[in-house]
Amino acid sequence: MKQLIIEIGVEEMPSSVMKDLNIELDQSFASFLKQHRWEHDESKVHLSPRRMVFSAQGLKEQQTAETQKVKGPPLRIALDDKGNPTQALKGFLSRCGTDQWHQEETPQGAYCYATVTLDNMNVATFFTQVFAEYILRFPFKKKMRWGNYSFIRPVRWICAYYDSLLLPLELLGVKSESFVRGLHGQEEIPIQSAEDYWNKMKEHQLILDMQDRIDLIRRHLPLNADPQLVEENANRTESPFVLEAAAPSSFSGLPHEIVYTVISNQMKCFPREKSREDKSIKGFLLVMNGQKDKNLVRKGFEKVITARLNDAKYFYEQDMKTPLSEGLEKLKSMIFMEQIGSIYDKVHRLVKIAEILHLESQYPLLKQVLLLMKNDLSTSLVAELPELQGVLGRIYAENEKVAHEVADAIQDHYHPRSEGDPLPHNELAVLAGALDRADTLSGAAGWNIPFSGSVDPMGLRRCLNGLIRIFTHCTLPFEPKMLFESCYEAYKESDLNLSMDKEKFISIVDEWFSQKVYAHLSQHWRYDMVQASMVSKLENPKNIAQKVQLLSEVGEKKEFRTLCESYTRIQNIVKKKPAHEVQFQSLEEDQERNLYESFKRIEAKLDQLSALNMEMLNHLFELNQPVEDFFEHVFVMSEDENIRKNRCSLLYAVKQLINRYFDLSRIVFEGGKTL
Repeated sequence: MKQLIIEIGVEEMPSSVMKDLNIELDQSFASFLKQHRWEHDESKVHLSPRRMVFSAQGLKEQQTAETQKVKGPPLRIALDDKGNPTQALKGFLSRCGTDQWHQEETPQGAYCYATVTLDNMNVATFFTQVFAEYILRFPFKKKMRWGNYSFIRPVRWICAYYDSLLLPLELLGVKSESFVRGLHGQEEIPIQSAEDYWNKMKEHQLILDMQDRIDLIRRHLPLNADPQLVEENANRTESPFVLEAAAPSSFSGLPHEIVYTVISNQMKCFPREKSREDKSIKGFLLVMNGQKDKNLVRKGFEKVITARLNDAKYFYEQDMKTPLSEGLEKLKSMIFMEQIGSIYDKVHRLVKIAEILHLESQYPLLKQVLLLMKNDLSTSLVAELPELQGVLGRIYAENEKVAHEVADAIQDHYHPRSEGDPLPHNELAVLAGALDRADTLSGAAGWNIPFSGSVDPMGLRRCLNGLIRIFTHCTLPFEPKMLFESCYEAYKESDLNLSMDKEKFISIVDEWFSQKVYAHLSQHWRYDMVQASMVSKLENPKNIAQKVQLLSEVGEKKEFRTLCESYTRIQNIVKKKPAHEVQFQSLEEDQERNLYESFKRIEAKLDQLSALNMEMLNHLFELNQPVEDFFEHVFVMSEDENIRKNRCSLLYAVKQLINRYFDLSRIVFEGGKTL
């Protein structure tokens, strides 16, 4: 079985791009082979820091032969009055490389067609001519420039074989040769064929598959090792070996979070804690690239970690000399967003938002949290280790004997940072985190700062996702709309008044909010039920989730479909709010009076409910029979204008009662049709 192997050797690629790039290249190369009609059993792309490897197993020697029917000019301009080919037909046939053509009738008239035989190149010719163009046109997100060239990283060698045939590829001034390079400092590795390439990789312990490197590293680590750190080490090595090293004992007095962060975040190693109860660091595990002098590597890591811990200890001791509360003034010089001022301005807006929401009486410690929770950003150690923001705030607050709930909230208000991150575990942190995120989003909305998944330098998408998770899973003393209205008022009273009126501001925030809530819930529930449950601006995601759950439980029931049909029928009749309320004395028929009385009775029952539960839906189902009787016996569009308007007002009132909870016109039944 013949195989193709192309290795492009480059300078080290950044570990942060490796995972996504590997997936994208793998899919792209498979599409490339398919597009150009290359039959093969399997294709694969492997990435390591210094090499990009393209392989195809069972690759045929030539492209699959194929012909195509090509449409040419209309017959009326392809031939002259005497039936001779015009220049239009001659040019078409020349481009197709043939002198044969035929005519076919189409809805637009008669046209000329030619049958074209596509190129049927062999492996050597095709890949020599086409592969370089393919890889140079691949949309790498970031490229380097050197000389006249541009690529993800400078190309240093190329090795390309089809079985034992060396393919004469050339890429960015580098020609393919019969060798590859191993790790830094090692000699060139001669390659004689595609099969020999895989043997030499195994012989020199160069692991090309990213998942294989991850699995190898994991086998030598504790079960709770950080998966992102494992992946990063796998993307920084080609021949990973795990070594154990000792942590310097002279730093046992430093908080373990600082030691842990220096070892893991700065040195990309795996700290080892003494026990589940004792979090102090007893040592660490490092990943080296290739077989080297283990003692030399170990001592090198220990030396660098000692130096960095010395720096951290110095900054920590300097920070401890200044009370955390004094850090607030330093925040005046730290710009949060250009349009919405400094972090100092933000802190005082948060205090104002809490006042507008009247939170201080119920949560007397909240103001202290708000005034302290950003102050560690002004410390020297956070400048050195920004990953510790919040954590150091808690540590410094605890050292100053601040209330335990306040210290915890300083750290926890940053949670959740990502989808898998835990939620805050105390109510002060929940409140502070919600206010913090809402203020950020309000400033961005008020100043039309756009964001998307790929362009989001201020982390607004992450901020919005965190706020939605807080509302969905935590209990808050306010609704989202009330929170954002308070943010608007706080901005209005500051020197950074937002550039739009409140109605437009709420509309922008609601658009962001609703899109994310819908995206989150529609991953787990029917999209139409999610849409049907989103009926008001900035509705609480927890309420929406509860309503979707209820709809999912009754979605197959007859009374639910009847209610949806009734709602949709009413909506088709009553397009807008009537000018007058229902006048009971003007209702003529028994069925319309019965509907009105049923409506009032059900409305009273719903007003008494304090929770969204099945009882609410059962009350709405009580509308089914009165509505059916109404439509069976009452003609809505009476010639008498007053009667017609009164009946429309009644139907509108019924619709609005359902609209408290649902827009049932969104529900899709069999056949993919809304009612």
